[in-house]
Amino acid sequence: HLLEACKKRLEDLGIDQIFLYQLHGPGSNCPFEESIEALAELKQKGLVKYLGLSNVSLEQLNQAQAVTRIESVQNCFNLYSTEDLTNGLIKACEAQRVTYIANSPVGSRPKHVDMTKGELLQKLSLKYKVSSYQVLLAWVLHLSKNMIAISGSTRVESAEDSPKAMGLSLEKEDLFLLDKFSLKGGLV
Repeated sequence: HLLEACKKRLEDLGIDQIFLYQLHGPGSNCPFEESIEALAELKQKGLVKYLGLSNVSLEQLNQAQAVTRIESVQNCFNLYSTEDLTNGLIKACEAQRVTYIANSPVGSRPKHVDMTKGELLQKLSLKYKVSSYQVLLAWVLHLSKNMIAISGSTRVESAEDSPKAMGLSLEKEDLFLLDKFSLKGGLV
């Protein structure tokens, strides 16, 4: 199935090779190992340059790495979803030089609205004179040198605001407070 899907994407895009091809979660219809072997075949055939995984565990990353080189892992990660920080996946990605892509770094609807209204985030956004979203993104980005964040935007203002987080350096005590609240999984 992956071979046909990849060929269709190549045809639709009018290109010979996809730069990064990600398996968007282990499927229930096909064993994970078979999917990884199919990805490796796509890479061997030159149809894709790099391979990535989404919605996977540390065990699955290690399984995949035993078959073929994985360049990225894209999982949900934000103040509400920090499992990959505590279960070792982010550290493993760093050690294996795998880019960790934080999906929904400011939370998914409707939590992102709730999250940005929390008292701590309001104080920090006032302190740094930036949006709550920038504070959240800056916190995510500080966690690992191999971490990038993809935040969806439905408004032009948000699309222009989010990249500014890359230049925001939060003070140690503020990072500590965000870390502390994230591990509780509560509103900040």
